[in-house]
Amino acid sequence: MITGTALAEPISIYLICCRTVPVLLGILSSIILLRFSSIWISQERWQTLTDEQLVTFPNICPDFVVELRSSSDTLKSWQDKMVEYIENGANLGWLINPQQRQVEVYRRGLTVEILDNPVELSGQEVLPGFFLDLHRIWD
Repeated sequence: MITGTALAEPISIYLICCRTVPVLLGILSSIILLRFSSIWISQERWQTLTDEQLVTFPNICPDFVVELRSSSDTLKSWQDKMVEYIENGANLGWLINPQQRQVEVYRRGLTVEILDNPVELSGQEVLPGFFLDLHRIWD
């Protein structure tokens, strides 16, 4: 099974990666501390941040979030986290569940889509042209 850190490596060119340190991410309603596998923020939104905001970790919710569920956490806790990302402005989120070989796809304004044993994921309109091959995660 592949870890969150290993998942981040092949897609780091597209995503901002956080490997170990929990960070306060975005303006979240519960002001909870979140640790994420990988995120992406559009250049257009990133460029709206002030120099002062860039000195510390920016107070901005990502456009796209990838989470790799660990076996030590409950699925419900991960699902709640994904819902919070969407409620706070994320447009797309993937909750990758290696234990069940499933991916839950979260999109703003839509119901959660559950994919069983998908081969590939698409960044859709949020990150056009980005695809993630899931073979290494399932193996």
